[in-house]
Amino acid sequence: MESLRGQVAIVTGAARGVGLGIATVLRDEGAEVVLADLNEPAVRLAASQLSSSGEHAIGVGVDVTAPPDMARMAAEAVGRWGRIDILAANAGIYPHIPLADLQVADLDQIMAVNLRGALLAIQACLPQMTTQAYGRIVLTSSITGSVVGQPGYAHYGATKAAMLGLMRSAALEVASAGITINAVLPGNVQTPGFADLGPEHRRRMLAAIPLGRFAEPEDVGWAVRFLAAREARYITGQTLIVDGGQVLPESGDLGLRITSAGAGEHRVDSNSAIHRHQAHQVPGDAEVGPVDANRDVEPHLTVPVDRCRGVEGEGPGAVTDAEDAGDCEALT
Repeated sequence: MESLRGQVAIVTGAARGVGLGIATVLRDEGAEVVLADLNEPAVRLAASQLSSSGEHAIGVGVDVTAPPDMARMAAEAVGRWGRIDILAANAGIYPHIPLADLQVADLDQIMAVNLRGALLAIQACLPQMTTQAYGRIVLTSSITGSVVGQPGYAHYGATKAAMLGLMRSAALEVASAGITINAVLPGNVQTPGFADLGPEHRRRMLAAIPLGRFAEPEDVGWAVRFLAAREARYITGQTLIVDGGQVLPESGDLGLRITSAGAGEHRVDSNSAIHRHQAHQVPGDAEVGPVDANRDVEPHLTVPVDRCRGVEGEGPGAVTDAEDAGDCEALT
């Protein structure tokens, strides 16, 4: 594929996890990158790791639910580099809440971050992309909600499925301007805190993945990079699942054996795809993070929901959808 040199990318929820993985791949491929996140110190640090001089990457603190913040984010890109070629709308939150306990405020918060956040990011970048008659927009949805279900994540799954409805209709509206909109649907993504989960949890989760390993953030990044390429000009309104084959098995005892480097041979459990997905109690695109027994969250969550309420306590905040789940990311 053609290099991304001379192109400018914006990635929301980019302080760590999948968002940072996406930003890293795009920068390595030559793009100038604006990393946006609710956690401004963390996202500035992440940007400095990609470009110590700040010449090729900058970090911007934003709340993706706030239109002025999204406008400022786009203006940073245009003011510094004169264009916006790629938007990776990755920000999202995923609090675990059983259906019976789900409150209107909970639903409003997750809709604001996951769905409105994606919409506002698109709207902020559209004027410049339209002027250029060129743009690549890639949303981070999830296999949860879009392909499979997960107890305790009805609200989360609803937002991820809704993102695809937004994508398809928006793709029709912007096609004549030379802009494409697609989505990646990650499965489970490995993060630095993965080892803290212990060998049994690792075994159960690996059993659901035919390729026999967890995704790295950069695996999602490469999927985004493909959809963001000039060569992907005839692909729009489509989805790309990045889950190691997790949703493929239909049912029955597949007797499937996987061999992966350094992992030896292991047997994949024979439940249905949805059943196996539910067994490890992690939403589809969640990153595997450290366990904190003092917080009423699933094992992959390490940030109490109260810490994701927004900048300086006002408005909803977020952790990246790719969830390294250690921080409220860019309004992710």
